[in-house]
Amino acid sequence: MLAAIAAAAVVVTGGGGWLLMRHYTNNITRKNVFANLSGRPDRLAGKAETVLLVGSDSRAGAVNGQFQGSGADFVGGARSDTAILAHLSADRSRALLVSIPRDSYVAIPACPDATGVVHPPVHDKFNAAFAEGGGGCSVATVEALTGVRVDHYVEVDFAGFQSMVSALGGVDVCLPSAAVDVMSGLNLPAGVSHVDGEQALAFVRARYALGDGSDLGRIQRQQQFIAAVLRKATSTGLLLRPARLLAFLDAATKSVTTDRGLSVVDLRELATGLKGLDPAKVTFVTVPLADADHPVDGVGSTVLWDDAQAGALWAAMRTDGVVPGAGAPGPAPAAGAPPGTSTAAQDPCARR
Repeated sequence: MLAAIAAAAVVVTGGGGWLLMRHYTNNITRKNVFANLSGRPDRLAGKAETVLLVGSDSRAGAVNGQFQGSGADFVGGARSDTAILAHLSADRSRALLVSIPRDSYVAIPACPDATGVVHPPVHDKFNAAFAEGGGGCSVATVEALTGVRVDHYVEVDFAGFQSMVSALGGVDVCLPSAAVDVMSGLNLPAGVSHVDGEQALAFVRARYALGDGSDLGRIQRQQQFIAAVLRKATSTGLLLRPARLLAFLDAATKSVTTDRGLSVVDLRELATGLKGLDPAKVTFVTVPLADADHPVDGVGSTVLWDDAQAGALWAAMRTDGVVPGAGAPGPAPAAGAPPGTSTAAQDPCARR
């Protein structure tokens, strides 16, 4: 969605931008995810904003249903397969995207589900919050853990992801060796591949046939993919092709669910503010961990945050500050940056 907003800046500032923005805003599905939340953190000073981006693994609908499986492999319900807390600085000169591992062992506050039943507080994996109480519970959990107020919420499912990447015309990804992953459907050779639709989704979902098979390795690939989408969505090649640009924006806005408060005015202001955002100033970080394999009875293998390093991230968000060690210009993160720090300007495929 960040890529879509950045690309929308070209449309908004051109002729008929207001009418087009209203059209795209009307495409969006909305949920009242902030209802019934209490004791929330204070709003950030100035115009800084924080958005919770959630990738749902819901199998509802015709396209999503193909991933449902059957028998012992049946997967029902929905979980937050991907969660990113994105912070946009007040002057819109930089963005910080922090990936939250789904297996993080955290305190989940009491949350109501879609039927109104309130689930008691519990310690569990982070993605259990979405499974029990949907986006509202994910927001409540993030705010309780970080002390950062979530201004907006954006959710995309499998079908929506495929639509956005296809409308963009696909992106290049690269692998050190050939990979075939039966679980995700990934089937790519070594080196650089141009992926679209199903293979793009398989690349960001693949886990068992790549790297160490962990969710942490998958997070790195997801960050690389988002960076590739952002680079392409803001590239001259796309911006000078109005038909493709408009198709991408149409697909993107039809593919997401947001909070009810994200209005056409909000989107217009965001798009205008992000115009010209330098990919080198879009920083990706995974929440620093103290233990990447922490077994918990009845829960399974989890990961534990490094409270000190994670606390520095949340403090930077709360104060609209720069993440320690990650504020230097250029594509490479500075020394002292949190582990796993990268920027959207870095293209691992360009070095192959």
